[in-house]
Amino acid sequence: ASREASPISPLSSLSGACTVSKATAAAENEAYATFGQCRVEGLEVLLAGCNLTRTLDLATAWFDEQGLDSVTEMRKVGMESEFVTALGLKPGKAKSLMIDIAAFH
Repeated sequence: ASREASPISPLSSLSGACTVSKATAAAENEAYATFGQCRVEGLEVLLAGCNLTRTLDLATAWFDEQGLDSVTEMRKVGMESEFVTALGLKPGKAKSLMIDIAAFH
């Protein structure tokens, strides 16, 4: 019994990965295109430092609900813990964000 070579390209199995990569790249490009348009001063920079830009809408809504205009103002009134809790982060990310908030200037 002879076996014929498969007509399928060895790269065809990677097509799904390429689709995911393109989707990820498109999402990242969209995030970069809107970077700098947040109305809460310092928030985008803070979240980007912890790789948490996906939480920007939720974080902005929290600032609006609290009547706060900037990360500096949040620190001034001592609401860092409430902010981090509102984002519903995993413990490691929450700790990382708290450290970055404390160092924010």
